[in-house]
Amino acid sequence: MASTSACLAAEEKEALASWWTKLAPEASVVGGEALFRFLTVCPDAKSHFSHLDQSQGSPDLLALGGKIMNAIGDGIKDLDNLSTVMTGLTEVHIKLKITLEHMKDMSCTILVTLARHYPEDFTPECHKAWKKYLCILCDVLLTKSS
Repeated sequence: MASTSACLAAEEKEALASWWTKLAPEASVVGGEALFRFLTVCPDAKSHFSHLDQSQGSPDLLALGGKIMNAIGDGIKDLDNLSTVMTGLTEVHIKLKITLEHMKDMSCTILVTLARHYPEDFTPECHKAWKKYLCILCDVLLTKSS
């Protein structure tokens, strides 16, 4: 995998950092909705979350959604060290045997949710930066470190 620096243009990194500043206070709301959408689109993934109240807006989905979005934000804040920042999460994703397909579907629901919450700000250029970042993140989370 190429380094994150090589995959994202400087403008894309700046756009992601700017977006994270805007998104951070709403991380649990956006993340909870994205997670609810993911579980709706991918009902086979519900078994990974069977211990949670999976209803829309539940405290469990808001809490886990916030954790997911905050982890995404941690990566945005340190893009050049993404593999290191995500080491713990990588181990969890590999241990739980999270599939690439589920990671792609979750990324898609995050994009849909961002577009829904920030319709005027979610430009095609912004969409492209987020999609590239989430693809890189999926790769990192599903790759064992050597």
